[in-house]
Amino acid sequence: VRAWFAAVNPRAQQSAFQCVSVLAASAATKTRRAWTSAVEEALCVVARHGSGGLAARDAGEVEDAGEHGGEGAAWTQLYHALHALDALGAADTALLSASTSTRAAALLLFPHAWVRRAAARVLGRSAETLPHEDALHAAGDSVLQLVSPSLDDALGEQASRNALTLAARAAVARDAGTHVARAMAQRCAEVVASEHAGPLHRAAVIKLAAALAVQLGDAYSSDADAAGALLEPLYRIAERRIGRQDVDDTEVALATDGMGVIAAKLGPEQFNIVHSAVRERVEQGTRKRKAQEARDEIQAPRVAERRRERRADAKKRRQERKYGDRQALKTNIIRARDPEAQRNSRNDGNDDDDDVEDIVRAPMSTS
Repeated sequence: VRAWFAAVNPRAQQSAFQCVSVLAASAATKTRRAWTSAVEEALCVVARHGSGGLAARDAGEVEDAGEHGGEGAAWTQLYHALHALDALGAADTALLSASTSTRAAALLLFPHAWVRRAAARVLGRSAETLPHEDALHAAGDSVLQLVSPSLDDALGEQASRNALTLAARAAVARDAGTHVARAMAQRCAEVVASEHAGPLHRAAVIKLAAALAVQLGDAYSSDADAAGALLEPLYRIAERRIGRQDVDDTEVALATDGMGVIAAKLGPEQFNIVHSAVRERVEQGTRKRKAQEARDEIQAPRVAERRRERRADAKKRRQERKYGDRQALKTNIIRARDPEAQRNSRNDGNDDDDDVEDIVRAPMSTS
């Protein structure tokens, strides 16, 4: 394994990462330490060569690069290195240092979905070692993971847990809970406002916002603006005011429950003040938008036409997503009723490497 780590051939290094992933639980402590150092060094080199994908992205730009996307072949090396670190951390959390958490945090928004998931798991094991000055930025990137097209319950739970842990760490370190509270609320709003956000993404944000209200309750109670920023995305979902996106009754009920959690932390009087301010701000924005659209119809017909085209395209994408969800649900029902289909499903893809985890499975249906 040491020889493979030292090799220039990427295939040999990948084999070393896979061996570490399999043998980490049974290896001696001294061997684990040596492997951790070797994997971190290799991860640093690979990340530096593929640094084009490491820059933080806005919520609307976090993409699912699919099985062949990302920074060329770099994503494969990055994934297997992070997977090895995750296995080492599962065997002994003390092996993961500040450098581990820093490198994992830098990969939270990497274009490839497998790398994002592995980075979130490694950061979850090493969040307490992340330098205080990097905690808030990593917490924000963890929130942005919730807009991933490949989001499922596992990634949503991991990203939310990371965001809460890092937000608390940043609030204590900076001794400025209000600043952290505002930043986290802004990230939640960005995810909800993203055109890529669907029911599963919004549900994850609602749960995270409620947890933030509990964890940073004092900061939100002392700053009405921060509380309003946290409440606004939930209010928009509850009132079905998030553009032309479809919001079902389940989301409305969940958002209403989340607003109830915030109300319990703020108190009735302060919550009513914040709620009124949010409602007025949303309604004022709606009036301005409609007035601008009316002016464009007269003064800028091309702009108005492009807006109608964008809305038609967005509507078509929503309809296609709904159709895909219905087809996935139908397929799952058929497989559940047909044992032969279940066996065929399990036999598909058995040629893949044994160490590749269940993250290769299709995204969970939201129907």
